[in-house]
Amino acid sequence: MGLDIYGRKYVEITNKVTGEIVTVDTTSYNSIVEAWREAQELERMGKLIKENLKDAVRDLANHKGLTEEKEGYHFRVTQVQRYQYDKATMRSVLEEDIFDLMLKPDKKLVDTYIKENLEILGDTAKMLRDGMIPDGKAYEVIKLERLG
Repeated sequence: MGLDIYGRKYVEITNKVTGEIVTVDTTSYNSIVEAWREAQELERMGKLIKENLKDAVRDLANHKGLTEEKEGYHFRVTQVQRYQYDKATMRSVLEEDIFDLMLKPDKKLVDTYIKENLEILGDTAKMLRDGMIPDGKAYEVIKLERLG
């Protein structure tokens, strides 16, 4: 954050591709809201542009997933397959207490189960929720929300 010659606060960001300098006045709430909304739209547009270019990039890539070099850049198309350990195999090869240490409950799945079986679970649902522990570091989310 900087100060202009009149002592007003501002943020200055440079587009590294075009060299365009965007200056955002941070002295008024209205200018902050306006800048935030514009940033949200630019972010949305950027994601859409990249999503719409993916097919074209795939078509340009060779059998190794690489495109030709242009001005020091090229694309690399990589297929990613994530793997998960099989619980049945883990259960059969590990001691029970070690197996239990390595399993992490799926919060979304447990939440859904509790919601769908609340009447059957009764006090058990409350005990499960009361027994929740923090997972990872706390973080902050700032959103500009539309009212009305």
